[in-house]
Amino acid sequence: MWQKPNLLLLDEPTNHLDLDMRQALTLALQTFEGAMVIVSHDRYLLRATTDDLYLVHDRQVAPFNGDLVDYYKWLTEQQKIERKEAQANEPDKTSNNSAAAKKEQKRKDAEFRKQTAPIRKTLTKLEEKMDKLSALIAEAEEQLSDTSLYDAENKAKLNEVLAKQASSKSELEEVEMDWMAQQEVLEQMEQEFNQS
Repeated sequence: MWQKPNLLLLDEPTNHLDLDMRQALTLALQTFEGAMVIVSHDRYLLRATTDDLYLVHDRQVAPFNGDLVDYYKWLTEQQKIERKEAQANEPDKTSNNSAAAKKEQKRKDAEFRKQTAPIRKTLTKLEEKMDKLSALIAEAEEQLSDTSLYDAENKAKLNEVLAKQASSKSELEEVEMDWMAQQEVLEQMEQEFNQS
C-alpha cells in the first residue's frame, strides 16, 4: 500500500493479526483508492471494505447479489441440494423399487436428521445471533454518522457508541467462527452419511 499500487490482491490478510492490527488494516483498506480483490473468512473486513461480492462456484465466477448473511443462507441451501443429488444418484444396494429398501432408507434419513438436529438447531441460533449483532453494528454506525455526536458535550455518548460497536463486532466475529466450525462438523457428518 505504501507504493500505491492500482490493485491489491489479498488472500486472508487478517490471519495471524491481533484486533488492533485488523482494525488498522481495515482502515487502511477503506482509504485505498485502487481496486482490491480480497479472499477472506473475516466477515467484518469484507463488510467494511468491499463493494461487490463474487461467488466462485461450479468452475465459474459470478457477481453475488446479496450480503454475507445471504451468502451463508445460499451456502446452506446449496449443501442441501448437493446432498439430495448425491442420494438420488447413489444406487441402493438392494433393488430401488423394493418396499424394504425404501423403508430402510427412510429410517436412515430419520436417524440422520435426529443425529444432526442439535447441530442444525445451534446453527439456526448462531444465524439469529449474527443477524442481531449485525443490526446492532448498523445501528451504532448510523449513530456514528451523526456529526453532533462528535461535539465535546457528547463525548460520553460517543464513547458509549464506540464501545457498543467494538464489542458487537468482536462478538460477531466469535459467533461467525462458531458458525463456520459447526457448519464444517455438519458437512463432515453429511459426507460420512452419504458414503455409508
